Amino acid sequence: MARLRTVKENYYARIRHTGINEITIPLKTKMYKDALLRLKEVELYEPLIINGENIEFVWQSGAETKIKELSLESTKDEFIEWKRNEYLRPSTIKSYELALNHFISIIGKSKPIRGISNDDIQEFKKSCRENKYKVTTINIRLRSIKVFLNWLKNEKEWITNTIKVKQLNDGNAEPKYFPNVEFDKICKYLTPYLIKVAKFYLGTGCRLAEPFTAEIDGDWMTVTTETSKTHKSRDIELTPELKKTLIDMQNKTHLPSDVGGAPIRGTHAISYYSKSISDACKKAGLKGKSLHCLRHTFAVRRYLETKDIYGVAKELGHSNVTTSQIYTKFNRKKLTYHFPDLCK
Repeated sequence: MARLRTVKENYYARIRHTGINEITIPLKTKMYKDALLRLKEVELYEPLIINGENIEFVWQSGAETKIKELSLESTKDEFIEWKRNEYLRPSTIKSYELALNHFISIIGKSKPIRGISNDDIQEFKKSCRENKYKVTTINIRLRSIKVFLNWLKNEKEWITNTIKVKQLNDGNAEPKYFPNVEFDKICKYLTPYLIKVAKFYLGTGCRLAEPFTAEIDGDWMTVTTETSKTHKSRDIELTPELKKTLIDMQNKTHLPSDVGGAPIRGTHAISYYSKSISDACKKAGLKGKSLHCLRHTFAVRRYLETKDIYGVAKELGHSNVTTSQIYTKFNRKKLTYHFPDLCK
């Protein structure tokens, strides 16, 4: 049963129940008599409050007491905070925020969560296609939306209906890699330092942000569980040249200045490398290719060298070898043509 409590002469209703955190409701009065009357009204709605309903009382709204529908905007913030408590990588949190902000921009921030339907998911997909988002980007955002909806239903029990979030068919496209000839082409449009950066990603198979949070121990680079996408640590042996490049990347000593004249810092450094290599690909006439293709190139080269997909999965930091098996589908004879240096 709800109880009265006072904080700096203001009265609050306090609700305690097994399995939930204490709930306090401001009664907006310093008068004991008024507080008792309002406490009685809180007690009427106490079972609903315990079950997660958002009640707006007459002294809060100036109108009648009513069950206030939770909106997308209000629940999104609580979901993001919940995800932060799972100690996910900042980039993962950012991905959730981007996806949900995009979803909200299409179906409306005041949309009651109980009103979300499969039609809203279809509307989101339609908008993404009309704005020519890549299938991969749409699917990443759909995954985030699905996690959010599952949280609303299973974790918070704020919705009861199951909303199907089916991803788009990407045609099971093969990963894109750079044959030696193509890699040489993009290097013609890179500075000497950026060529070293490209060779670093090619020689380590790192994801875009991993070098900037990795630890260096002698001739080894360690991607820690805290910063790994799959929460699996892995060690990468470095040649002297790769080690020097890694130190330069982490120290940001070779970056150009921004508009204000100060060197590029923080996450801007990561986007600078990504954009520079994407631009070089476009200038070289390589459509649809980016810095991430260097990771795919590392993988197909290693599989061609070792014929050990389990070893390749471990080097890439994949949590399941099934993810790595896409690299086994390439024609080996064609790979030897693309990478003649591995066949000598």
